[in-house]
Amino acid sequence: FDCGSDLATANQSRPYKQLPHSEIWLEEKIDDYLAQTPSVQQFVLPGGHILSAYYHQLRTLTRRLERRIVALMEIDSDINRVNLHYVNRLSDYFFVVARYLNHKLGEADQLYERSPSVFKNKKRGS
Repeated sequence: FDCGSDLATANQSRPYKQLPHSEIWLEEKIDDYLAQTPSVQQFVLPGGHILSAYYHQLRTLTRRLERRIVALMEIDSDINRVNLHYVNRLSDYFFVVARYLNHKLGEADQLYERSPSVFKNKKRGS
């Protein structure tokens, strides 16, 4: 709601609600859930348990919102940029929750079989 309110606020007519520290909770949860899931070396496709699939769907919708915020920022540069960063982290959160749910519910992540090893330079794949 805070993101939507900020996006609807023209020319900073009131103080923004989303502040730079707004994504701290998301970052903490991402780190927590990521530490509890097996690492991956390939792209993860939506699937596994139905709950996980719903979170993957939320992630794709959030990515669409992110692209729309970028398009809005190209038209009006007076948009709260914190919203873009928050929405980007929110989509990462949904991805990690989807993987976490699959892991906790005993379902394997659906890996893209023809994917090269894409996370080889990172400690954990996300």
